[in-house]
Amino acid sequence: MSTTPTTMSFTKLSTMFSSLRTRMSQKLSRQESPRLIQERKDIYIAMLASTFRQNRIRARDESFRNTDGGAECSSLEALYDKSESELESMSLPSMTIVELRRLLQQRYGTEVTSIFKGFETVENKLRAGRIPLVKDLLGREYKEDEKLIWEYGKEGRDSSFLRRKRCAIKNVLDYKDWRSDVIGDDDDDDDNVAIDNVDDEDDNIDAFGNHQLICDDIVIRALRNAQIMNLSKAALLKEEFGYSTLALRSTIPNAGKGLFVNGGAMAGSILAFFPGEVWPREHLINRSVNSHFANDDNFQLSIRYDDIIVDSRSSPYNILDANPWALAHTVNHPPAAPAAKPNCRALTLNYTRDMGLDDDLVKFVPNVYARKPYLLTPAAAHERDDVLMHGLMLVAERDVLDEELFYDYRFNDVEGMVLPEWYVPCDAEETKSRWAD
Repeated sequence: MSTTPTTMSFTKLSTMFSSLRTRMSQKLSRQESPRLIQERKDIYIAMLASTFRQNRIRARDESFRNTDGGAECSSLEALYDKSESELESMSLPSMTIVELRRLLQQRYGTEVTSIFKGFETVENKLRAGRIPLVKDLLGREYKEDEKLIWEYGKEGRDSSFLRRKRCAIKNVLDYKDWRSDVIGDDDDDDDNVAIDNVDDEDDNIDAFGNHQLICDDIVIRALRNAQIMNLSKAALLKEEFGYSTLALRSTIPNAGKGLFVNGGAMAGSILAFFPGEVWPREHLINRSVNSHFANDDNFQLSIRYDDIIVDSRSSPYNILDANPWALAHTVNHPPAAPAAKPNCRALTLNYTRDMGLDDDLVKFVPNVYARKPYLLTPAAAHERDDVLMHGLMLVAERDVLDEELFYDYRFNDVEGMVLPEWYVPCDAEETKSRWAD
């Protein structure tokens, strides 16, 4: 079922959630380390966003049942206040950090299972429909985006993503000689012009964020076939959930790829998963593994609050494994100029036995253990042997609609570490707390 946000929500949600941070600082001034308090804040905000999303979906469903329209039956402010009250009744500040982690896991575990089932549904549709379905999907997306670009222009909205997507569709249609069948030969190239008018040093980057000077026919064929599949899955998943994600050329000059939300997702929605090898904490104290993490030029080593590392450095961008949303490693830090704020945040996720991940669904878990966790650690004790795999995900901080995703990298500015020139902390105090003892 679609969970597309309503238009009025975009003007209010940022203020609602930003005012929460100050109040949380006052509530959580307890005798804990700054790092634990920061984790509490992150969990509280994630729980609030998830609760708010659930209440909005219920309100919308009631509206569909009781009226002819689909508007939310209660104002956003009332639903937000209701969500805060529900969390207050759960006494979150009195919970231990382990209890809070488990609560967050329970809340999002069900949604992950639902998303994986959507992945399986889309796979089956593509397997049955083959080329006619793919051509129809690409044609419909192209024409629908043309209308949206016109509407966004009237509203003064940014249509960078839609133009990139249309250009990407043209690229694969031309490669397959499908363009005349699907969209006709008289279509203009305004989208290509819009993308090329980016202040980017490398003009050889295409709409997918890939280098256009690749000459190997086998590589090009594999790349184009994968891109066709990625675009098709994104179109079907948008029908399934109201949104999907696509990796295309970033709106940040010289940044290469970026990840975009395709459609509209409410605050609290899962947007992407971090793929790659998982390193449990107990293996990191072994000095012999230190050299393994020496090179991270693309900043794709992610560490959870419990010190488990997810290593996405070797994870694919184009020819994806089973999970089409295993693209969190392509999400960029918000640019300093023009200034942008994060619209999603990284959250801990465990894939557990009670999520019901059977053989058809477990293939969508985008991680493997580099070295398996020990069974007798404190972490294993409180997880009660239920965890099949540790992971990370990105969740929307606010409503997002046809735009590039950004999350705060929160680099650890330790002495001797050289941070990239483009990095500016989104919230210096939160970043400092994240790494404090």
